[in-house]
Amino acid sequence: MTSKRPITVSILATPDTSPSTLFGLFDVLSSVGIAWETFVTGKPNQPQFDVRIVATGREPFRCANDVLVSPHFSVEDDSDSDIALVASFVVPSLASPIGNDERELDWLARHQDRGSTIASACTGAIMLAESGLLDGWEATTHWAFRDLFRVYYPEVRLRLEKDLCISGTNNQIVTSGGTTSWQELVLYLITRFCGVEHAANTAKFWRIPILEETQAAFAAICPRAFPTVTV
Repeated sequence: MTSKRPITVSILATPDTSPSTLFGLFDVLSSVGIAWETFVTGKPNQPQFDVRIVATGREPFRCANDVLVSPHFSVEDDSDSDIALVASFVVPSLASPIGNDERELDWLARHQDRGSTIASACTGAIMLAESGLLDGWEATTHWAFRDLFRVYYPEVRLRLEKDLCISGTNNQIVTSGGTTSWQELVLYLITRFCGVEHAANTAKFWRIPILEETQAAFAAICPRAFPTVTV
């Protein structure tokens, strides 16, 4: 019997990337087909995902909180992944959007054209919005970035009450809500590409809670950052 080819996942990292989200996504996805089998059932390992970290270059750099990142590929060398995933950013919610390197936006566009699933964790949705991928579609992100989206990305149909938003042609785009909602995102991707059993085993192994709550309960009443600004 021929083994199934692992699903390729590229996670974009930048100097603003949150290390907890970046390495959390990397660790959990890399464990599917390995961890449960090794530590629980004793069955042969069959990795379900081939996960790599990509950046504008291959040189090591430090992301948020001064954590070292060593990319496996540059965005210019990565164009054939099944999933292109933008990890969350540690950026202020009351400032202008972060400046994106054109190479990062081109990387997203290539994956969109290829038909890859494009996903973002938390504030990673800012880059998807900046690229135009979210125009006209529903999306979610951290609740604190409501006003930033309202001013700079008014074409995005923001649904902050959702922890997970699936939209786009053929459900190509997946966005997740604030901070630890990346855990719901990762379980969704495992279910979508590998099936419910792998997702359930992963949730049990990593002790990821499966909740039906929305992030609306956690949304503080924030000051209106951009009450009358037009762009």
